[in-house]
Amino acid sequence: MAETRMREWSELYDATAIEQEYTATLPDWQHEDYRLFCIGLKMIVRGRRLQAEANGNEYFEEGNQQSSIAECYGQSDRRREGSGVHLGYGYLEYCPFGDLGQLIDRKGDQQFPELFIWLVFRGLAKALLILHCGRSIADEEPAQEEVRENTQLEDEDWEPQVNLDIKTRNICLGGNDTVYPAFKMPKMIDFGETYGTVEDAIDITRDRGTDGWRAPEAQTGPHPHNDAAITIATSIFQVGLVILNLVEGREILVNDLNQHMTVSPEYDGAYSAQLLFLVFDCLQLDPAERPTLWKILYETRRGIRRWQAANGDMTGVELDDVAVDLWKMRFAREEVAVGDLLPGEWLEEKRRPPAE
Repeated sequence: MAETRMREWSELYDATAIEQEYTATLPDWQHEDYRLFCIGLKMIVRGRRLQAEANGNEYFEEGNQQSSIAECYGQSDRRREGSGVHLGYGYLEYCPFGDLGQLIDRKGDQQFPELFIWLVFRGLAKALLILHCGRSIADEEPAQEEVRENTQLEDEDWEPQVNLDIKTRNICLGGNDTVYPAFKMPKMIDFGETYGTVEDAIDITRDRGTDGWRAPEAQTGPHPHNDAAITIATSIFQVGLVILNLVEGREILVNDLNQHMTVSPEYDGAYSAQLLFLVFDCLQLDPAERPTLWKILYETRRGIRRWQAANGDMTGVELDDVAVDLWKMRFAREEVAVGDLLPGEWLEEKRRPPAE
């Protein structure tokens, strides 16, 4: 089955892709159900393209490395007879450099360059903007600080979406950033826990996603914010947690919903106060206290500019041209050539228990 899918994919696109799998327990599962079920892998990409076309914007053309959400090029489904569970597959653009969780695991003792963290921060904020209002912004925006509430960014033709499963393992590294080619472009994947922010969806979205990565309002239990609405602020909390993992250089999870987060006693990084302040603002337990998405977009653009003003312009600089070792990042090369078999340990990770 896998060989057939790979052959069909290669004939269509002459490339491999990340394959994401979803399960559904719909007894009369049809392709139309899959279209609705796999909302993040199909509808969001289609919708944002339509929005871009309506605005005369070619920003989301296939292959544009600036897109901060991995493109979904196709999908298929497979019934598992007798189990009542069926499988849906989404075929995403190939991201050869793994995910942020893997990058953290293999980074060693050296801290990540602050510019890389700012770029990831801004890339994830742009991904949230796509989910929230179906559009993105240019690299030089917002040009100045202004108050714009999250509701002011909404488009009447777009239902805001909230992704409740943002984590380091769901942020992959694609090709080189076209503006800063010394670094790889972060790509958000896995939208199986993405929901519209309508009132009747609030209750069903509690306790979704991954343990340790949920915002307080996305969890049930005895804490002050368990009745707060699920909004874009929920995803902002998770983005802040992803960035904290990069800052700490190790996995940091939410363990106490009544305790404000701060750096760990083991933290010995040398990052700017501006970066740390923004991270912990995003991690406020009260969603009303978190910065707006527009504020994050402004501060990340400003952080990128300030870092370069102090350390040197990295625009157009290739990795091998970086003179200071502290600023370098060595990304793992692709381990498997197109058409080769996967290593045994990869297959172990993909193996599922047999259907009952």
